[in-house]
Amino acid sequence: VAWIGHAAEIAAGTAFAPDVVIADAQSRGDDLITVLDQIGHDGRICPVIELRPPGEYPSAVLGEAMIGEHPLVGSLERTYKIGALTAILASLATGTGRSEDAA
Repeated sequence: VAWIGHAAEIAAGTAFAPDVVIADAQSRGDDLITVLDQIGHDGRICPVIELRPPGEYPSAVLGEAMIGEHPLVGSLERTYKIGALTAILASLATGTGRSEDAA
């Protein structure tokens, strides 16, 4: 499993930390905050994409909203198309400067 991480992440002990969290908007309660707190216990920031019921608008202004210390970077209907998720992930990866992340 460690092979899926970059060598620098494996050496730093962060290879198994998530790069993004996808969470149901209706479950954005204490459980999500607890998970994000555990991810960010060492200052790590993890972008969050919310899933919402079809036809509902995003619960916050994307790019400005935060869940704890973590930015809300995308919003998808629960029955999303893979292309919509891929577009959000690609936009996150292009900011890293690592082409393998976008792939």
